[in-house]
Amino acid sequence: MPLLAVNYHHIGLSDKTINSLNGISKDDFLNHLKFLKNHFHLIGLNDIMKVDIKEKNYCIITLDDGLSCHYDIVYQLMKEYDFPAAFFVSALNFKKNKVTQIHKFQYIRSQISKEKLEDSLNEFLSENKIEMKPNYITEKEVKKRYRYDDVKTGKVKYIINYLLLNNDRNFFINEIFNYIVRNEKEFVNKWYLSKNQIKEMHSNDSCIGSHAFSHEPLAKMNEDELLYELVESKKAIEEITDKEITAISYPLGNPGAVGVREGKKSKEAGYKIGFTMEREWNNSLTNPLMLARIDCNDLPKIGKNPLFYIKNNNLYNNDGTFSKRKRSLFVLD
Repeated sequence: MPLLAVNYHHIGLSDKTINSLNGISKDDFLNHLKFLKNHFHLIGLNDIMKVDIKEKNYCIITLDDGLSCHYDIVYQLMKEYDFPAAFFVSALNFKKNKVTQIHKFQYIRSQISKEKLEDSLNEFLSENKIEMKPNYITEKEVKKRYRYDDVKTGKVKYIINYLLLNNDRNFFINEIFNYIVRNEKEFVNKWYLSKNQIKEMHSNDSCIGSHAFSHEPLAKMNEDELLYELVESKKAIEEITDKEITAISYPLGNPGAVGVREGKKSKEAGYKIGFTMEREWNNSLTNPLMLARIDCNDLPKIGKNPLFYIKNNNLYNNDGTFSKRKRSLFVLD
């Protein structure tokens, strides 16, 4: 019996935005909810360490990034359909009225064509004499991280998110974003959860966790930067909610963004539960700060690109095997 954690981001936006950001519609989310209720017992953050996953199939619905659609759509549906969920927010948005770099890039992709974005990137690389060696950008590596995108789109995202130096990446993104969006504070107010919404949601349902401070990949930070991200985000959310925050969703969540060091430092910072994006289900809770999680598009039957199938109320990998949590990278001592 597993604990399956399923992650969502953009829900109920315009068709153009949803398609470019691999989001889903409100109706699709309700279909997902029906599917999950039929196959799992849905639980919230406070339930994780109390359940015995040997007895039943459990599932927790998580939502990353603290987006306004999470309150406007999902939180309202929680009250209407009586189900728990967990929401992970980055403190940069409400503490400094700033847009995280990943959301700037996401918004750019929703506003301009992939061809124009590719042309802009190539022009930027050429002007700044930045060389990208082809063997660094294999199709296999791209699809490992961007399995819902075509190869061309995935390569552009891979170069920007993983290969460019931070200063170059930020300059490239900021230049385009600032041309499209004239008032960053207004964008923050429209795009993200407000402090009042965060307080209301956590007061009623204890459903808020940290998504670190700036949404940057923690594994690329030095120790001081990492501790700041973990501690300051926790502190900032606790100031709003007046309750202890004990859960974290690691930004990006893949092996290049989180590992053993980040799990151990999260424990030192006071977190008890942590979600990666290791696309597996959890057959043990012995490492609660390194829980595996899948994207909603990975779900059996209803996902865009299912990783698993369900037979006799059991989950199987597409090759017929059970989850084995193979990556020692995600195991804490």
